[in-house]
Amino acid sequence: MSTRLRVSETAMPPRAKAFSNYRNGRLAMLEARENGHDWPILLNDRHQVSEGPGACVAMVRDGVVSTPSLTSGLLGGLTRASALTLLAGSGIAVEEREIDRSELHLADELFFLGTAWEVLPITAIDGLRVGDGKMGPVASLLEQRYSAVVRGTGGHDEWLTEAKLVSPNAVVMPGPA
Repeated sequence: MSTRLRVSETAMPPRAKAFSNYRNGRLAMLEARENGHDWPILLNDRHQVSEGPGACVAMVRDGVVSTPSLTSGLLGGLTRASALTLLAGSGIAVEEREIDRSELHLADELFFLGTAWEVLPITAIDGLRVGDGKMGPVASLLEQRYSAVVRGTGGHDEWLTEAKLVSPNAVVMPGPA
């Protein structure tokens, strides 16, 4: 857990996909690495769970996936929205709400959701093992479903945009219809 707080709504809109908002997560990541951790989780100015550096946080407890609400100071991205849709479509209960730091210690599973990381398990928090210390069944299911969708084999074709290869070194994206 980072000692740095996620940038607050009163300082800069955390939902803005702006370069300066990523600096906050970068500083938290440097602190985490200095303290022997892989990645930090940032709290917001109300000391509720916000997000990681460039990724949302999801918690599984008693079969329910909880993720901080958009008012918790996070960037509500497409990966998060897609993951929540895929989980709900798999029959897994999903909720968006404020999450206390202490709840993370009681989680059956924790994982990050992000464009670069896709689904990344959090196997320990504050030196305590999460679940059995490995990627859990909900995160594994989500990783499989998400991977299939973004690679064009798992349905949700409406989420995909075809990119045509016109030469070995260039990709052309279709313009607006």
